[in-house]
Amino acid sequence: MIESLIQKLATQASIDIVIRVRPHAPKSQITSVLEDGSVKVDLAAPAEDNRANISLINVLAESFSVPASHIKILSGKTARMKLVRITSAQS
Repeated sequence: MIESLIQKLATQASIDIVIRVRPHAPKSQITSVLEDGSVKVDLAAPAEDNRANISLINVLAESFSVPASHIKILSGKTARMKLVRITSAQS
């Protein structure tokens, strides 16, 4: 599902991804890559007190095998659509 993005990160220093989040989901997980290239992520955390953003960073860190400190939300911190930069662990 996100294998092409993982491979792209392996060959580049960083990648920017549009994320569509769904808070209050039963389970935190990446659900799909949509036709427009954005990544849909379900988050069990509510969208309050920055909990959903922290959960998103943790899901992405685990999925891309990078430390959470290598993931930054560039825009959309209070929106369902976010632009996220993931920096390679080798950088």
